[in-house]
Amino acid sequence: DKVEAALVAAHLETMPNPTEVTLGFRIARASDGDVAILTQSIHTFVERKTFQRTAVPQELRTALAPVIV
Repeated sequence: DKVEAALVAAHLETMPNPTEVTLGFRIARASDGDVAILTQSIHTFVERKTFQRTAVPQELRTALAPVIV
């Protein structure tokens, strides 16, 4: 069966400079929309050299704005 994946929600930490974003996805059968999977993934942003947490890039925060809950 073919499936459709959709980003359905995003959550940013509630701090002035959030370092984590949680993304929620829905996977459904394309033929009838029957939901097969609801899942989420958590992404923590860090500096490459130091692995210190860093703020979620503003460009990403702007792109996710329509689905932030």
